[in-house]
Amino acid sequence: MINTVVQQGLRDEGVLKGPGLNLTVLERLPLTLEQERILQTYKPGQRIEFARRSPTAGIKAGTWGTITEVDQEKARVTFRTDSGEARRFFPQALALNRTRETLRLYEAKSLTVYRGDQIRWTTNDKERGLLNADIASITGIGSQGVLVETATRQQVLLPLNDPMLRRLDLAYALNAHMAQGLTSEKGIVVMDSRERYLSNQRLFLVTITRTRDDPLLFVDSVEKLSRRLMVNTGDKTSSLEVLGKLATDAPGSLQAIGQPPPTPLAPPGRNQADRTALLARQAPSPAPGLEGRLKRDPNIEI
Repeated sequence: MINTVVQQGLRDEGVLKGPGLNLTVLERLPLTLEQERILQTYKPGQRIEFARRSPTAGIKAGTWGTITEVDQEKARVTFRTDSGEARRFFPQALALNRTRETLRLYEAKSLTVYRGDQIRWTTNDKERGLLNADIASITGIGSQGVLVETATRQQVLLPLNDPMLRRLDLAYALNAHMAQGLTSEKGIVVMDSRERYLSNQRLFLVTITRTRDDPLLFVDSVEKLSRRLMVNTGDKTSSLEVLGKLATDAPGSLQAIGQPPPTPLAPPGRNQADRTALLARQAPSPAPGLEGRLKRDPNIEI
């Protein structure tokens, strides 16, 4: 919705030129391996791709199709391949040990692009330097195809039937994961304290540092978001920590519960007093907390 509103504003300002080109693009559904085995995940009209061979489904790698039927009684999905062949498979029979990229599911959506639009790729075409999540600009649209300028300033002409014209989206609004590694002069960051797992220190620092100047932060509640950021680091927790068999002792180090901390090794050839003094001087100072880092930045208020 944000992408559409920004694009319309740029059209009104005259930044985007031309009559535009109507595209049907594929938006990949973010599914876990277990969700791929659930029949309710599949809907008629969705596009399906078997990027790798699936022996249990009897489908070879590189097979594309459109789902035509989801049989609840037989727990079976029917799709028609791009070559016109009807194929069927049982999601529940997909191998538990298959790789994550075996099956991909997409929803088709209509998109109109104009000369001057900013886009991002949703898959890789490494031979032409078009990489997933990279930003590109449309510099021309004509009868021969769409001319784009990549993130590395390379000009690439995509014919009108080029598959990459189905694997793109507008790039005026990005989530924090897409924005990693990107930098902009100015930007607007939106965070909501009600998004418990997304409101964490890691994602906050990623989003707030994507802009070189004047980051503008919109929140539902400064107090609630600040409180959530102070307690939610965004670090991944191991199974042993969840079970209480391993505890975080200090940033970057883990210590088994009930075990004394390891004694650091001192350089040989010194007496005990010298070694103790040397280790004290070498001990790293505690890492500043998030609040301390933010308060030292005059451009950020919290």
